[in-house]
Parts: sequence; structure tokens; C-alpha cells
Amino acid sequence: MSMLYRCLVCALAAFSVHAQVDTGQPADQTFVEQPGVMEFSGQMIVRPRQDLYAATNPAPNASPAKPMRVFQQAEATDRARARLLPNAVEFFGEVDEYIVNIPEGMDENSYAKELMATGDYEYVEPNWIVFPVDTVPNDPNFSNSWQHTKLQSVKAWDIVTGDASSIVSIIDTGIDLDHPDLQDLLLPGFNAYTDLTQAEGGDIQDYNGHGTFCAGCAAAHGNNATQVVGAGWNFQIMPVRVNNGGAGTATGGNLNQGARWAADNGATVTSVSWSGVQSASVQTTAKYCREQGCLYFRAAGNDNVNLGGFDHEDAVVVGASTTSDTKAGFSNYGRAIDVFAPGAGVRSTTLGGGQGTGSGTSFACPISAGVAALIHSARPELRPRDLRDILYASADDLGAPGEDDTFGHGRVNSFQAVQMAPGYCPEIYFDNAPADVTLCEGSDLNITMDVGALNPTYQWYRDGSALTGQTSPTLAIAGVLPSDEGLYTLEVTTDCRVAMSVGMMVLVTELVSITDQPVSQTVEPGSDVTFSVVASGDVDSYLWFKDGTVVPGEVADTLVLSNVSDADEGGYSSWVIGQCGEVEFSTGATLTVEISVPCIADVNGDGLLDSTDFTAWIAAFNQNDPAADQNEDGLVAPDDFTAWISNFNAGCP
Repeated sequence: MSMLYRCLVCALAAFSVHAQVDTGQPADQTFVEQPGVMEFSGQMIVRPRQDLYAATNPAPNASPAKPMRVFQQAEATDRARARLLPNAVEFFGEVDEYIVNIPEGMDENSYAKELMATGDYEYVEPNWIVFPVDTVPNDPNFSNSWQHTKLQSVKAWDIVTGDASSIVSIIDTGIDLDHPDLQDLLLPGFNAYTDLTQAEGGDIQDYNGHGTFCAGCAAAHGNNATQVVGAGWNFQIMPVRVNNGGAGTATGGNLNQGARWAADNGATVTSVSWSGVQSASVQTTAKYCREQGCLYFRAAGNDNVNLGGFDHEDAVVVGASTTSDTKAGFSNYGRAIDVFAPGAGVRSTTLGGGQGTGSGTSFACPISAGVAALIHSARPELRPRDLRDILYASADDLGAPGEDDTFGHGRVNSFQAVQMAPGYCPEIYFDNAPADVTLCEGSDLNITMDVGALNPTYQWYRDGSALTGQTSPTLAIAGVLPSDEGLYTLEVTTDCRVAMSVGMMVLVTELVSITDQPVSQTVEPGSDVTFSVVASGDVDSYLWFKDGTVVPGEVADTLVLSNVSDADEGGYSSWVIGQCGEVEFSTGATLTVEISVPCIADVNGDGLLDSTDFTAWIAAFNQNDPAADQNEDGLVAPDDFTAWISNFNAGCP
């Protein structure tokens, strides 16, 4: 296949892949407002397709097909970003998300459909106006913090009460900075609405009490003879305020930004008790938090609806349970829910320095986050997914046996969680395992496996055999050879587990090398002539030249000339083109076309004059063969021997 043809095929393949990739969001998805729960803001959250962005950084010296595909994908990412710029109001590079205004004459649905129809975006969703998910009747006379009975908190506190190294971030309406059960635990905070830290003047004082109540559920100071106690006593609290007061609403974008800020600044867990859990950007932010070492919690919402249409891998979504371990009547449920926690009539801190009770998944969420922080205090080296896995494994099973679509893994249990933590063997996770790769011989292979493991060691294997020196998450081979082809796997070993990654096939395109050159030939007019070239390696195509000019249509390893004449005389050579785009040049071969003159002394006709011709003349003479007639008088006689001697001495033309 010619290089031009191959490139055209590659380009078409790139467009085909572009059209068929599942972006995760249906192109015709319709967004519907829920007054008081999720309302349109006139803005959208947009994320370009990450698979296209990643593909624009291919392995070096890949085959020609890959650079062509990368070129097309780079064009797609450029188009995706350029299309947003006229309406963009904010960009978050850490997750590659844009906040954009909806163009005049369009609405949330028409704009989303227009952008998603291009195939260039992972998701386009409203930057929802979201609301705290609570119902908060203050009740100073309610003195039974029943949540701690269900959590078995007292038994848990006999093991660990919480540690200042465990940081709980509350993404909310702010925190009462003077509350006696909170003020000594506060770290400097951030206002995501104004994009200012507390040190820069960002206001983090609570304005309606929701954030203060959430903070107390997770981390109100204990054993201080004051009011209430959170899931853990001695955590540090990192407040993040997501709005500027007023109606008490926020946007999904501000929530996401606030959670990421907390993760960037050392939070162990972050709790987000607002509507909008179904947004795709929640998973993007949760994944970012996990990668920074922070476990993301999100309230399920209070609409009593089945959230069966999604399941965020990196967000712990929390429903609300009652004193009898049933689903609170208001709590959402379904496949998206991971755990439940007390959320009906729970006791916590209130704005103005007091205490009260409240109901909502808003409060189940920080209780769960507080239990996770308590696990961290019991074993600080654990990573976010370890905290999550222990939280799930230690939960009290509710509903159908095992994980189910109402209660998820069950209702969290502090005592069982901190009991499990010291002896827990963390899982090994392989994230974003590299796809199969094809490289050109001589290029460098550098592939990094994204591994989540506690104190791991690494060993790479090729076709089941350990590779010397390949003992990091990065497989690095300088100047790959065909012998480096094979199925590569990474073995990860911790103190208590061994796991092997899925295989990654590495193929090496061998560079071409000419092993047999074309050979010069002298032939008579009308003959058929074949020139050939033999090459090793992965050949793509050939070109033949006569006297430096391409011979049209000749792209095989042989050049056949039929019924040659003087016009075919000249120098012939070949280019051998490899699949990596390299070219090997053959040496030249000359074609001479001439009428041969018989050489009468060459009696045996082997093209040489030597003693064998004398033997052949004697045999011909004895048989009266005309070949012995060296003087060409029509007779075979003794004087022909003298003539043969004369012809022999004269040589052949």
C-alpha cells in the first residue's frame, strides 16, 4: 500500500473513531429544572473529550498511521476549545472544565445538544443552581444524639477519638467561627464564590447555619463538657464557603471548585451536602480529589427518588437512615447510593453557638465523612480508596443481603470501621492501564502504569518472564528492537497482596534493510527482464526508478520488463519504503540490450573459452558435428582444428 493511500485510510479511520466514541452523555439528553432543588443558572459546565486530548501525546516514532490520527485528534481538541472561548467565563485547568454562558437565542438544552452533536465533548451540563439538602428545625430541648448509638461511637472512641492530622473539609455556607464546639478546630478556609482564601479576605462566616450544622455532625469537639460531639473529636476542620449569602443557593461549579481547593490544601475528606449529585462533573471532581489524597462525600438528596441512572466511581454518595435503620422517607435511594448514615433528627451545632436537631441527607453526608476521617486517624497511611473500602466493608448491612440498590453497602458503623482499620489489607488498583502500543524499531518506550497501592514494589514481565531492572511503575526501554515485542504485565506487591495488571501488547515495527540488490543484465532485443530487490523488516511499499525517474505503477519488490528494446536500456534502482516511513535505496543495475555475436570457438556454449572447448571440439569432430566446422567451409575436416586454434586465440567479441 502506498504511503499516500495509507495516510488517507488512517485519516478516515480517525474520523470514524471520532464519530463512534461513547462520550458518556447522550447527545439528546434533556435537562429539566426542579424548583428549589436544581435550577438553571444561564451557564453550562463543559468538558472536552479527554480521550482526544490524551491521544495527542503519542509514543515517539510511532508508525505513520498514529501521527495522522493524532493530528486529527489534535484538531478536534483545538476545535472544542475554540468553540467555547467566546462564551467562557471561567476555566479550571486541573480538570479541564469550562464555565460558559449560554449564547443569546439558545437555552440549556439547545446549547447542550449543539455542542454534544460535534462529538468533541465528554459532557455539557447546566451549571446548576443547587440547594442545601436539609430540613432544619432547631430543637434546643432534644438531647438524644441517637446517631452515636447507631454508629457505636462510644466503642469506637475507646480505640481512637480522632487526630489533628485528619482534616475534614465542609463545602457549604460557611461555619460559625465563634462556635465553642468548632472554633478551636478551624483551619484557614476559602470562599469559592469570590475565589479568595480567608487570608485574602474571603468570607467564610456562616450566614444561615447549614454549614455549621454539617461541620458539627462530622467534627464537633468532644469531651469538652460543651453541647454536642461529632463522629470524631479532634479533627481539624477546613471551611469552604460556596456562595455569597442571599438566597442560600450556590452553583455546581462553585461546589466543584471548593472541593478541589480543599483537596489541594490537604483535606483528608470533603463533605458536600447540596443537590445536584447526578451531575457528571461530580465524578470529575471526586476523581481529582482522590488523586490528591482526599475522599469526596456527597449527599444523595431529599426527593425520595431512585437514582438508578448513574454511579460515581470516586464519590461516596450518602443516603439518610432513621432510628430504626430504615430509609428516611425523604432520602433518595438507588444504584448511585453507596452508604446510608443517620439523617433524621440528628443533633449538631447551630449558628449562634448553640445546638439543635436537623434532618436531611445533608447531615448523613458529613457523619459518613467523619467516620472516614476516624478511620484515617486510626491508620493515617491509608489512602482515600482504602478509607472508602473499609467504610463499605464495615457498614451494617440493611435491606437485601449484601450491596443492594436501596441501601448500597449499608449504614456506616464507626466502631466496626476503626476495628477493621489496623489489620485491613488495602486493595491494589490499576488505573488507566495503557492500551496496546506499536513503536518503530529504535524508538524509546516509556509507559507508566497508574497504580494505587500502599507501600508497593514493582516488577515488569514480558511474556511471563521478569525483566531485569524494570522495577518501577514506568516501563522504560531505550531503542526498542523486534526482540522486545511481547505481552507486558506489571506485578505489584504490597505487605499483604500481590496483583498483576492486565496485559499490554507491545509491537515493534522493524526497520527495513536491503539484503539482495538488483543485478545488471545484458539481453537480446525482445527478451523479458526481471529486476528484484530483497529486504528484511516491515516493508510498506517499493518504488522503481529508471535513470532517476519513477517507473509508474511499479510498487512491488520485482520490476518486470517485457519484450525489451534499445529504449529500455539504462540504470535501474529501487526505493524500499518501511512502515515507519524510512527509505532504503538500492544500488543501481544496468540493463544492456544488444544482438549477441556467436563465438565459434566456444564449442560447448558456456560463454567461456577454456580447455573444455577443446574437449568439446574433439567430441564434435568425432561425431561429424557441424560445431567442429571452425573454418565454416561446410566440411568437418582436420584443417578445422587449425581454424579452432586461430578462433580460440582471437577470443570472443
